[in-house]
Amino acid sequence: WISHMVTKYRVDGVRLDTALYMPKWFLKQFQEAAGVYMIGEVTTYNMTFHCDFNDPLAGLLNFPVTMQLPHTFAKSGSLAAFMELLLQQKREKYTDLDALGNFVDNHDGPRFVHSMGGDVGKLKNALVWTMLYQGIPIIYYGMEQLEVSNQQDDRTSMWPHYNNASELYLFIGKLNSLRKRFGLAAGGALRREQATPVWSSPQSLAFVRGQLLAVITNVGAGGG
Repeated sequence: WISHMVTKYRVDGVRLDTALYMPKWFLKQFQEAAGVYMIGEVTTYNMTFHCDFNDPLAGLLNFPVTMQLPHTFAKSGSLAAFMELLLQQKREKYTDLDALGNFVDNHDGPRFVHSMGGDVGKLKNALVWTMLYQGIPIIYYGMEQLEVSNQQDDRTSMWPHYNNASELYLFIGKLNSLRKRFGLAAGGALRREQATPVWSSPQSLAFVRGQLLAVITNVGAGGG
């Protein structure tokens, strides 16, 4: 079935929902039959358990790290603890860290910026990590429109809230331009370059990827 679908509709990638609840022998056969990149949803904080699913599948949504973003950017959060989490992931036996999907929002949880009290500064810093760190950046629909993303309902309709001149729309565009300029985007010379966290404090994190040094903070708009 999946082989037929990929061939008939020229699918170049598959997102596999609830992969956590499928036996690994099936996932392996399903991935082989698809013959294209497949990213699986394995929702867990346990990184070792998560890593076990990277053998049958080409890629995984990076839940053990991304689910910590709301805690990291909360008032009592720590980017030093987040750095330790990133270093732990490097030590795990993932087949390919470049194939992990990094995101801030997803359809099964509260919108990040709404949970941060509408603090766009915190969202921008989280997006810097998502877009520039090693892995595949995923932008959930409407994140760039506060009328959509700063809502309690995490599935607020995108329409009619579409503004290609909004602050966040332009900011994400700049981050994408940085990815291209430094060779980190698809087809770039350094697209496989590892990201290395080099310094952290409870309020700040610096990482290097290729020739790019990125520094993020969790203090938000009220941080001075």
